Amino acid sequence: MAIFRVYENGKPLHSDHYLKWSAKGAAPGELTFVSGHPGATERQDTVSQLLLERDVRGPAVTEYLRRRIATAQAFAAQGPEQARLVGSTIFSLRNGYKVYVGRGEALADKAILAKKQAEEDDFRAKVAANPEWQKAYGDAWDTIARVEEQVKPEIQSQLFRRTDSRLFTNALQIVQYVAEIKKPDGERLPQFHDAGLESLKFQLLSPAPVYPSTEKLFMAAALKLAQEKLGKNDAFVQAIVQGAGVDQTVNALVDGTKLADPAFRKSLLDGGEAAVAASTDPMIVAARRVDPIVRESTNRLRESLVSVLTPAGEKLGKARFLVYGKNAYPDATFTLRLSYGTVDGYPYNGTVAPPFTTFYGLYDRAASFSNQPPFDLTPKEAAGRDKLDLATPLDFVTTGDIIGGNSGSPVVNRNGELVGLIFDGNIESLAGDFVYEGGKNRAVAVHSAGMIEGLRKLYNASALADELEGKK
Repeated sequence: MAIFRVYENGKPLHSDHYLKWSAKGAAPGELTFVSGHPGATERQDTVSQLLLERDVRGPAVTEYLRRRIATAQAFAAQGPEQARLVGSTIFSLRNGYKVYVGRGEALADKAILAKKQAEEDDFRAKVAANPEWQKAYGDAWDTIARVEEQVKPEIQSQLFRRTDSRLFTNALQIVQYVAEIKKPDGERLPQFHDAGLESLKFQLLSPAPVYPSTEKLFMAAALKLAQEKLGKNDAFVQAIVQGAGVDQTVNALVDGTKLADPAFRKSLLDGGEAAVAASTDPMIVAARRVDPIVRESTNRLRESLVSVLTPAGEKLGKARFLVYGKNAYPDATFTLRLSYGTVDGYPYNGTVAPPFTTFYGLYDRAASFSNQPPFDLTPKEAAGRDKLDLATPLDFVTTGDIIGGNSGSPVVNRNGELVGLIFDGNIESLAGDFVYEGGKNRAVAVHSAGMIEGLRKLYNASALADELEGKK
């Protein structure tokens, strides 16, 4: 959690409308509400779209993440400095891997697919029963299935055409940027629309350090995986390595480029197409070779897939409204949503997972793993054990329907009091991308009582805790 004090005209802002803090926090069986911006769900996808995810996209991304995690872990094992350089990367990759494994298991679940098939059969039957609807919308499912079958090879290629190099990504973005900004906004590649240009330039000119060792590590691993999955003659791979060995090529690119210097990147952006075309920087030269291949693939998918899926999806959206009215809510799209649920445990490994964890569990977990990473305690946590009431709830679960993007969302009770903050879902909730199943799907939140306990006894912030609880 993070706490900010907001000032207006040099004084702390006074607000009449805010979420009051609940010192007791959520209780078993209590009704809770979660407000936030859930990112994306695929619950209205057709069965053919789900099968493409199960058979093509999901396995490719899972394999990529698995291999990249292994590469990073091998590097981290070389020493403390190597571990520091890739520590946050490993954490992020593991999180992504967990998500895709969970999605894959959900789509491999016959019960879930049967449910999705039954929903689609019902939808199609209701559309077919109305001649006017059938004429206007009835071909959408078959259209989607046909075009996705056609573009499977292209999707497979795009999923493995990666470099995992910040330097090369910058090089390609610079090459494309100077060409795209000359075009009308509607004709540009998606990432170069006016609305996102300032953010893109901010990223391109970031002074954050670039470490040659990790650049070489991840770029070489990505290109070797691409060779393995797509063949050594793949156009994307060949445009970079040009018949040489991957390690030799990557060493030459990383050692020879000046792109780690933000001033050099700025000079290319300021110089426009002429500067980029004249550059002999090896990363820029390689990016110029790759650019037409990326553009061709992007345009091919846009023309053959997106141009068909978008109108077909719009047809299904209109048909769904006609058939089900307001009873079917739309997929998550990062727009503001309010979900509700109750604090409740769930079936887990042949037993029942309780609705709460406590500080007892924090210390038990660390001890059970001999206080070794990633379950080791910080010095402050280790020293503060005897100060804490270990029975204080730390985390809790609720049946609220959330998805990635809800992290940080407040959990409130029926009185509008803050009882927790969302930070995760249980492993069973990963099926929530495709279907919500209230028996096992749980949102996970930090408990407000646990936050107060930590503020008072671990972080010596009792004055702040008093203020949050309205005691001063």
